[in-house]
Amino acid sequence: MAVAWLAVYGTFFLWWEPDNVEFWIASLPPALALLALALSTSRRWSAGVWGALAASVAMVALNGASIDYRGAAANDLQRQVSAALAARSAPADLLVIPDGLQELYLQYYERRPNFISLNQALYESAAGGSGEPWPDACAIVQRRIDAALASGSAAVIGNEVLRPPALLLGRHRLEQGQIDACFAPYRQDWRDLGLKAPLPAYVRIPMAQELATSDGWRFAGSAQGWELANASEASVANGWRFTPARDPGLLSPLLHLDSAAVRAIEVRLANGTRALDAQLFYAGENGQLADGRSVRWTLEDTTEPRTYRVGLRGAPGWQGTITRLRLDPVGVGDGGAVTVEWIRLIQ
Repeated sequence: MAVAWLAVYGTFFLWWEPDNVEFWIASLPPALALLALALSTSRRWSAGVWGALAASVAMVALNGASIDYRGAAANDLQRQVSAALAARSAPADLLVIPDGLQELYLQYYERRPNFISLNQALYESAAGGSGEPWPDACAIVQRRIDAALASGSAAVIGNEVLRPPALLLGRHRLEQGQIDACFAPYRQDWRDLGLKAPLPAYVRIPMAQELATSDGWRFAGSAQGWELANASEASVANGWRFTPARDPGLLSPLLHLDSAAVRAIEVRLANGTRALDAQLFYAGENGQLADGRSVRWTLEDTTEPRTYRVGLRGAPGWQGTITRLRLDPVGVGDGGAVTVEWIRLIQ
């Protein structure tokens, strides 16, 4: 039976797809079974043993070159994609990938364990049993992206995640519009990663350090890694709008700023409360935020957006390496809304 299986299956694949490595791996169990049966006879070097050995040698001779070719990194597109992603990312960066071999290659070859695939998110959402797999899957992906940005890392997203193939959309009963809506908050932030054909396209959401030393943070769609505390009714569209409670604050992602290179901070906000006291905290290398490392200023008595520039050179505690910022737009809320449009550092 093993001989017949190898003969029929082998003949078919020699004609149909001779370089299919998976077939030759699947052929190993019957080949080993054939050899084991032959060795179980009393004659160690019987015709059966020689036949099994001859079949094994023939398999290696016929397919060794194909297996070697398929196993070479230069001939494996997924290996090339994984290597390119690793070369253009840091170990802590989040990689949002489609399903497939990249899940294995990124961990095994590139030592990049911080990734999530679209299939993984859909599987986790289905396992949750809420009956709404895509909203849950979208929330899973968004949480991973937001966590990466808050930690000061970048996020890299595959085009096949942003525009999945029709087969995947049909399998999960999804529409492209649902995918677009999920990633819409980040669209203003990402830039093309620069992979060249035949590699698939990827986009990259920059890490906080890059934004801090360039154009700053513009809250036009996403929080860009910042986190809001002690506030409610928050939304990010044309600015980050929220209703402050007591001691509200916007906490920046992790940073690594040279205080000597930054002379001021600019904040554009609209204040709909009666409170006019704003405060900026900045943490040193120990990460602690305290009044001794902060600067205060008074807001204009208007509900219209205003741009405030606050000098930092000579401010209390503004020295050494700055690892985090916290903006308290007002000291305490009174039911009115505050909208922070953007924050940037002046070099």
